[in-house]
Amino acid sequence: MSMFGSYRQPPFQPQDGLFPRLGTEDVAHIEGLVADAFAQHSLRASVSGEEVAVTGGQTYRTREVMDACADAGEPDFWPEAVDRWVANIVAVRNMPTTIEFDQGDMLSKVHTRIVTPAFAEDLDTEHTYRKPLVGQLVGVLGVELPQVTAVLTDEEIAGHEAEGLWAQGQRASNYLKVQPQPVPNSKYDLKFVIGDTVFISGKVLDFPALLENLIGEARHGVLFSVPAANILIWHVPRESTAALRGMDELGQSTWLTFKDTPAPLSTEVYFWHEGQYSRVTFLDEDGARQRDPQTPFWGVLDDLDGGPSTPW
Repeated sequence: MSMFGSYRQPPFQPQDGLFPRLGTEDVAHIEGLVADAFAQHSLRASVSGEEVAVTGGQTYRTREVMDACADAGEPDFWPEAVDRWVANIVAVRNMPTTIEFDQGDMLSKVHTRIVTPAFAEDLDTEHTYRKPLVGQLVGVLGVELPQVTAVLTDEEIAGHEAEGLWAQGQRASNYLKVQPQPVPNSKYDLKFVIGDTVFISGKVLDFPALLENLIGEARHGVLFSVPAANILIWHVPRESTAALRGMDELGQSTWLTFKDTPAPLSTEVYFWHEGQYSRVTFLDEDGARQRDPQTPFWGVLDDLDGGPSTPW
């Protein structure tokens, strides 16, 4: 199911352990799938709690794969989610180094992109240059290498002019060609773009360029989401009632896209207005969508025709 299907979030399965969205037997089953998937790559894996230790001594957090399986819903979909997660890890383990790139090589390949919250947890020591944007969105620099997209580390950008890399990376992401399309069956003028690279996500780091190149005039700001690294969805508020319903419809499309994509990013809905980013809605631990009272979006509603009071 995707943004083109019906809206149904998985039921919450309470558990006293580390992964409350899954039952104890579910977690044990997924741990077995993880070990089997690494074995397919001739790697031995030992899962313990929130970490899996792999041949060579590397450890990886399991929360991302557990969340992916919970998001997928039925256990029949779990092997595919696990295989995808393990394949990404193996690709990164095998990727070539970029440390020997000169400035010209780096500038010719670098792009901006957004990474997942699970990845962001591991950025403190190796990616201090990162730029938190809003909510679950964190901006980093990446390059396209043979068979893998690499996120640059502090070591790899050392010796390069950082702001120059950011500027060139943003220009490269802005330049990526995509065509805005209406979300099928949308009642409130939702639009989306989809590309063939994770660097599509980097476009949201430069919203003025995004308005100029894709979205167009948006006097009252833009509601948007980044459910996948290669997909952006948005709604331009023009009237208060339609804006509220468009916000809800955007949340539904975001969830449906997030749970079926090979490169999931965020289930949250955000708002950009006059240079400011804010979170509008998010999923709580029970999978229910909640509204964030801190966003300026509620105030902007009052500026629209027939604007209601704050909708609580």
